[in-house]
Amino acid sequence: MVEEKTSFSKIIIYSEISWNFLEQRHHHLAKYFADKNYQVEFVQRVFSRVPSVREIVSRIIMESTVNSISTLRKDIPCNVTLRRSLFLPLDLPLSGIYNWVLWFCFERRHQKNAIVYSFVNNPLLIGGDFPIGAQHSLSVFDIIHNWWESPWRKRLHRVMADRNIKAFDKVVTDSPLIAKDLVYKKMPHHTMLPGTGSEWLNTASILTKVAPVFFGNLRLNSDIELVRCISEKYSTDLLGLVHSSVAESIGEAHHLGEFNTTDLIKKISNYNVILLPYDDGEFSRTIAPAKYFEALATGALVVSRADMCHLPGFVDFVLRLDSLSTSSLQGLQEALLLQQEKRDSQVEFAKQHLWEKRFDNLVEFLEVS
Repeated sequence: MVEEKTSFSKIIIYSEISWNFLEQRHHHLAKYFADKNYQVEFVQRVFSRVPSVREIVSRIIMESTVNSISTLRKDIPCNVTLRRSLFLPLDLPLSGIYNWVLWFCFERRHQKNAIVYSFVNNPLLIGGDFPIGAQHSLSVFDIIHNWWESPWRKRLHRVMADRNIKAFDKVVTDSPLIAKDLVYKKMPHHTMLPGTGSEWLNTASILTKVAPVFFGNLRLNSDIELVRCISEKYSTDLLGLVHSSVAESIGEAHHLGEFNTTDLIKKISNYNVILLPYDDGEFSRTIAPAKYFEALATGALVVSRADMCHLPGFVDFVLRLDSLSTSSLQGLQEALLLQQEKRDSQVEFAKQHLWEKRFDNLVEFLEVS
């Protein structure tokens, strides 16, 4: 007898980022389930740690600066509702007690008969070690950060991530290396790499003069030196967020502001080189950024200094710069010409990694309909 899948009508997504942030896995997940006629609650800004004073000051400066760069405001699809998180970061004193009381008295009733899908390593979102009277039907922990190698509060994040794995019903990860560790720990899981939408396919410029761009979130732990050095050699544009902490270190690059997805893709048609300025450290050796597959899908030459060979297609299609010497930067022109010969195969490769297929496989793993 074939078991029938459980039918759900509601999913609650707990996200550390806001809805108006750059398009991420969180947003694609919400839109997918909304299209399947689920009622989607997107709980935004669930903080995993207390921001540093420098981060708070940078954020205040960024939000108070009045210039031509407008703040991005994205449409909210049908079946999606937004609400702010009231959970406290777990590194605050007594936050564990507060978060549990908040869950028991308020959040628990929101979760009744719903799928709880968390991107945050906070087990108290579902009651932690004392899930008394829990009313959700299924809980999912999606590991999109290497919490065990976090640049901030590493010990706290390690402990909470391990507690989350034990507390949640199912575990999803976007990292093949973290998946191997979950196998070692005998934890059932599903590996779901990020994907791309078909609207990104073959959108980069076909011109042969080097025209670099970065799109996304440029911050203190990014490879700012890559951006600075390339911008000194080639006219380089930045699309998205540039934190004030790095604004003075980007060299001659031009920050053009934030754009919704449709406008961003139109902008990409002006460029043929996309920068992935990830730091070349342990953290980058496990991450699977969504913009990676989007960058490949455009057909542009993708350039990085980080070692992310754990990602499919990285060795075949990404130019990894060992240094930022004058000769290496001059070699971008030749690399671009060589890449044009395999542009079609790069785009075809990206077609194998569309979000729709990713989430169809996720639904199979979750055994829901």
